[in-house]
Amino acid sequence: MSGRTLPLYNDFFKTFQNYTIENWEAKKFIEYVLMPHSQNIKNRQKVYNGIHLLVKCGYLTKVSNPRQKGTYLYSETHRITDYRSTKTLESIETILNGKLEDLSNNINAYETEIEFIRQIKSEHPDIASQLEPIENDKLLNLDSLIIKKKLIDNLQIYFKTKN
Repeated sequence: MSGRTLPLYNDFFKTFQNYTIENWEAKKFIEYVLMPHSQNIKNRQKVYNGIHLLVKCGYLTKVSNPRQKGTYLYSETHRITDYRSTKTLESIETILNGKLEDLSNNINAYETEIEFIRQIKSEHPDIASQLEPIENDKLLNLDSLIIKKKLIDNLQIYFKTKN
């Protein structure tokens, strides 16, 4: 929308992120875009101006409402669909990165614990057999975490190729 300022920009794009715009009347935009704001005349005019600008810039299509003379119905174009897809992929990436960080920290902790158990076993062979079940349990947990990490790596590759 080069050179133009969309009134209530954040509110419009939150609406685009959360809803599919298909044959909406302007009053539906007012309801959703102004949800956090007062629905006074000034804000309603901002919504109308925003709708007009979004049509002009190719984000919305506008057709006459066959059921109510003098009103229009608005539907999203591929630009809003692309925006929504991008936001969804960004959200997925953020979630996966957070999970990957948690898993990496847990993997490092288990590796440190296993290394320490092995150190104790080598220094004190007389109690090594008592530590074997604990080491085996830690190894199983570590394997499970590594499998989850590989899954996240594969999911990240999958979603990057979708983009």
